[in-house]
Amino acid sequence: MLFKMGLMVFLVGVFAVHVSGLGTTSQPHHAPASNVKTTHRECRDVLQHFVKHKIGHRNLVPENKIHDPKMEVCYNGQTSTEQKSCCSHKMEKKYTSAAEMDFKDLVQTTSSYLKNLIATNQAQYEEEFLSMIRKAENSTDSLFDGNLYNIALKDRQPPLSSLFMDLQAYIKRKDVDIHDSVKTFFDDLFPLVFHSILNDPSATKLNDEYRECLMEVREQVYPHPFGEMPHNISRALNLAFTDARLFLEALGTAIEAINTTDHIILDSQCQKSLMRMKYCSHCNGYTTVRPCKNFCVNVMRGCLAKLQSLDTHWNKFVDAMQGMVNLMSGPNSIENVLTKLADNTSAAIMHAMVNTHKFYAKVKAKCGHLQTSQGHSIQQPVHRQVTPSYRVSSSSSLRLDQRISMFMRNLQSSKGFYHSLADTMCTNDQFAVQSHADTNCWNGQAIGHYRKNVTELTLEAQLNHNPEMHVSRKGDRTLVALQEKLTHTTKRLMKSKKQDNKQDDGTYVISFNYGESGDGSNQKKGRKDDGGKGDDEDYDYSGSGSGSGDGMYRMPNGGRGGTYPIDDNSENGFTIDDPKREYENRHTNSGKKPKSDSSKRDSAATTSHFNAMLLITSISIVLWLNG
Repeated sequence: MLFKMGLMVFLVGVFAVHVSGLGTTSQPHHAPASNVKTTHRECRDVLQHFVKHKIGHRNLVPENKIHDPKMEVCYNGQTSTEQKSCCSHKMEKKYTSAAEMDFKDLVQTTSSYLKNLIATNQAQYEEEFLSMIRKAENSTDSLFDGNLYNIALKDRQPPLSSLFMDLQAYIKRKDVDIHDSVKTFFDDLFPLVFHSILNDPSATKLNDEYRECLMEVREQVYPHPFGEMPHNISRALNLAFTDARLFLEALGTAIEAINTTDHIILDSQCQKSLMRMKYCSHCNGYTTVRPCKNFCVNVMRGCLAKLQSLDTHWNKFVDAMQGMVNLMSGPNSIENVLTKLADNTSAAIMHAMVNTHKFYAKVKAKCGHLQTSQGHSIQQPVHRQVTPSYRVSSSSSLRLDQRISMFMRNLQSSKGFYHSLADTMCTNDQFAVQSHADTNCWNGQAIGHYRKNVTELTLEAQLNHNPEMHVSRKGDRTLVALQEKLTHTTKRLMKSKKQDNKQDDGTYVISFNYGESGDGSNQKKGRKDDGGKGDDEDYDYSGSGSGSGDGMYRMPNGGRGGTYPIDDNSENGFTIDDPKREYENRHTNSGKKPKSDSSKRDSAATTSHFNAMLLITSISIVLWLNG
């Protein structure tokens, strides 16, 4: 009985073990997830960067490294048959375009400060010159609104507008002859002065026929009714405006040079080297590793090798610009010449008033007597609000000089710009690590130290020894044209500086021509303006042949003027006892506090002298007309 019970227990145990074994073998249907086979995406980081930076479509990026026999830059797909990467040939092309775009963006970023500096100053100076012209026009126009000269707006506006529009056009680099503009202005002014100032305009009228006759006879009058002033004004304006315009043109050339740099055309060798430096690390799966510093330097120097030739031309250009700035800050600058234009125009009219007897007979013989108004009412002059006479204070001049000096200091610091451009670009953190000893960088093949030599900056060294690319000897027509333009502009600037031996005190402001004499023996070298035929000109400072050293101021331009005693205490270094003093007293002291008693006496004496001279002149004319 016991035996049977034991046998039964044994059989039950064996069966249980057997059933347990069967359950274990069916377990794979519930196997742990760790035993399931998965795919590791080796190029996941490359895909993210490729899409994030919009280099190309995500479908171009393989999940795992592949071999593409068409690869050319990161490896040669034809020879390196075992080489694999996260890039295909199509990705390589996309990366090459991205590398070129990155390069040009960096060039523009590096040059942006210099370009903005030059462009901003060019615009500011041009607007400032135009503003000076507008103020000078208002100042000159105000001469004819006062009691001294009174010419109606409708009569004076055409010649004034024509002159100052020509001056503005010249600054805007239009084809204008300033000498002709000034000559035309005084030719058109003569009939107005003759009618309204040298005669009684209330008793006469100036019709078109008589105006044309006066303009025609003006060409035959010698000496010039306005004396030497039209010539002196023409010369001063032409010299000052030539300097100012050349300065603006030079700034334009500088901007063109920077623009050419920003849009440099890269050859295929440079494009491939940039791709290898910037993105071949990505093809190997390293999207955060930057190029080694010397690797970047070699590539950048090779790509920019031909720009090196611009460095010498640029440096000479900057030095020549400094010479031009020196011309623009002196007494014969455009600012000073325009400030004195109204006074010089007044001096020309005063000369005509004092010397009426020298040309009145010729005018009468040619054109006859002015027609009477025959009871017709004379329209009163139309007055308009004008800006007060434009006189620049010393503080304003100082601010302008400070701006010019600051600009030139910044421009001088750009010397060597083309020499250092390649190395400067490699200081950008996105293009290279900043330590030469850093080994955690991309050397073109792997992560590690860059062991190739750094090639010197000279073009010859780049042509023969750059280890990263073959630099072509083929010239770039755009760069050659830019070199020639820089050289041409530099020569013009240097010629202008060489010719600049103008008077230090602005002595183109000459007074009245009381006499015709002198053949001129004492000469002072002076700069000849661009309207002449040579580089130099002798300006005659002799008077009536009395020689030098006699304490007399000599008239320039042929010695036809009178001689005037020098007064060291006067504003311009000499005193002229003539009617112009009355005009200067009227305008210089207007709106100021009353003078002292002595100043009043001086002013009264000058006024009396002026009135006496006008009275004598008028009596002389009347007696002469009555024969």
